[in-house]
Amino acid sequence: MKEKQSSIWSEKVTDDLTVEEFVQSKIEAYSNEVTEKIRNDGILTKIRMFFGEDADMKITPLYQSRDLSVDAKVQFLEGDNEINISKKGYGTKRRISMALLEYKKEQSIIEGDSSIIYLLDEPDTHLHVKAQVELLDTIQGFSDAGNQVILTTHSPFVINQIQPKHIRLIENKDNVSRVKFLRDEPEVSNRILRSLGVENTYLFFSRHLVIVEGETEEGFLPEYFISQFDKPIGSNLVKIINTKGITNIPGFCKAILEIHDPEKIYLLFDNDATDELNEVIEALNVPDTRPFYCRQ
Repeated sequence: MKEKQSSIWSEKVTDDLTVEEFVQSKIEAYSNEVTEKIRNDGILTKIRMFFGEDADMKITPLYQSRDLSVDAKVQFLEGDNEINISKKGYGTKRRISMALLEYKKEQSIIEGDSSIIYLLDEPDTHLHVKAQVELLDTIQGFSDAGNQVILTTHSPFVINQIQPKHIRLIENKDNVSRVKFLRDEPEVSNRILRSLGVENTYLFFSRHLVIVEGETEEGFLPEYFISQFDKPIGSNLVKIINTKGITNIPGFCKAILEIHDPEKIYLLFDNDATDELNEVIEALNVPDTRPFYCRQ
């Protein structure tokens, strides 16, 4: 059989064509057909969104006459020159994925396909901020079409662009995993936290929350931190919250305690604490012996 495989390509299938020539013509014709489909169905349009108007795509057949192996590769072109994707950075490869996702999103809308669950593992990796915005727009399109999208990310920018009610923080402590999220009235919690300038990165990842009673402490602590450590207090993932901005104290405290362990929360006030701060203390159920309870 091996000897036959090596010689079969030279046998005639018509008066004019050998097996090799016949297969080659068929594969090239099919490759050209697929290339035209890519160009006409909108895939190339999406590729050009991320690579410029000179970008092109072509299907090139690959085959080995000795073992009857037939394969193909997708060529990315810039003008007449092939772009060697394998030698490009991860950002370039991610942009190709984004282009294909954008195409798939439009097809889902056209076809009314709302039964797909998309699992995306850190799709924002190696993308600059503008590209992350475009990626989120594409992903939102899948959701708007009725599909479910589950993605993982380590990007603070991406986390801050997503509504808190859609975020799940998975923690592993002592080999036990637990999921944290806003369980009760997430829309209300979102409005409260955003009005206080509490971004998602601080809500889910801050090392400490420092609750103060006025503008003096709110302005003093960041300046003092810089004078002592020569870096912003936010670089240590510490968030200062002024109680004067809290209009829904029960809702605020409930949202904070759903995400944060009490030992991460500090209250900074003097002996004539405002009514707002006293209400926060009561809502958080802070006894005098609580380790995160501090007096100024």
